[in-house]
Amino acid sequence: MSAIRLIGVAKTFANGHQAVAGIDLEVRSGELLVLVGPSGCGKSTLLRLIAGLDSLTQGAVWIDDREVTHLPPQQRDLAMVFQSYALYPHMTVRENLAFALRVRRARAGEIERRVAEAAAILEIDGLLDRLPRQLSGGQRQRVALGRAIVRHPAAFLLDEPLSNLDASLRVQTRAELARLHRRLGATIIHVTHDQEEALTLGDRIAVLREGRVEQLADPIEVYRRPATRFVAGFLGSPAMNVWNGEVQSAGGQVAFILPGFTLPLTDAPIRGASVSLGVRPEDIELAAPGQGDTNATVDLIEAPGAYLILHLALPGGDALRASVATGHRFAEGDTVGVRFPRDRLHYFDAVTGRRL
Repeated sequence: MSAIRLIGVAKTFANGHQAVAGIDLEVRSGELLVLVGPSGCGKSTLLRLIAGLDSLTQGAVWIDDREVTHLPPQQRDLAMVFQSYALYPHMTVRENLAFALRVRRARAGEIERRVAEAAAILEIDGLLDRLPRQLSGGQRQRVALGRAIVRHPAAFLLDEPLSNLDASLRVQTRAELARLHRRLGATIIHVTHDQEEALTLGDRIAVLREGRVEQLADPIEVYRRPATRFVAGFLGSPAMNVWNGEVQSAGGQVAFILPGFTLPLTDAPIRGASVSLGVRPEDIELAAPGQGDTNATVDLIEAPGAYLILHLALPGGDALRASVATGHRFAEGDTVGVRFPRDRLHYFDAVTGRRL
């Protein structure tokens, strides 16, 4: 499989909107790299620039040691799978899989071998004589992936291929895609807005915002040490709690100061300046009233399944979300003690948003 390298890639549309703003990025051979971010962050545009479906405003695209910046899509040897399955409705699964090879005038024996190979990998052997309308959504998605696999491309570009599936089927297909990647050893760039999909699928994650890469790292690093306040808030469900305040000396001890609440700190990267302090909901520890760093009032309780999400009101009115096991018993209006483990706090520059 091939490596893909982007050097200063940018795209500005005719209306002046800059969708991609000078991205440098290297996708390693055999890697599954996930591009994740909110709608409008430039992730799909970046994928289209790599594929050659859109032209760059500036920069260069390399595949291995070959610059492909000005080559048309058919000369880049990349297979793209879109959000829509885009199957030919009048063709059987077998004919859909074989179509690209027939266009390239591959020999009949080679077409048959590759179709059988892709069908076996995707476990759609028994569906080869069916039409798309006779398939489920997950089966159609596997056929769409199969059309890419038969080509033996340099890399796969996947543009939100799971977003049309229902929740349970999306989880199942996500696992199938992960197993497929391990089996093929393929270079894959996968675009999604789903943070759970990004965290579970990617060897590395590139978090995009307004056409720029906010952070590029493995999923555990991105989640545990977010490079910016934006990454901290975007990845994680429920999102990280973040407050703006000041780190100051209070009573001879360094503390984070909020209205109505002071949190003593054992260590802080900056003092005497405005900072943003964050803590993930699952890192919050609850205790009896008066037994934590402060008290809070239970405002709302959500029960999504295996855990509870408590919406708490801190002194001074700031909000806090905490995740706890369902074995705990709380009621709205309860007062609880809240502890903030000092080794799990995150600090960000309040102006730039960068991690301190």
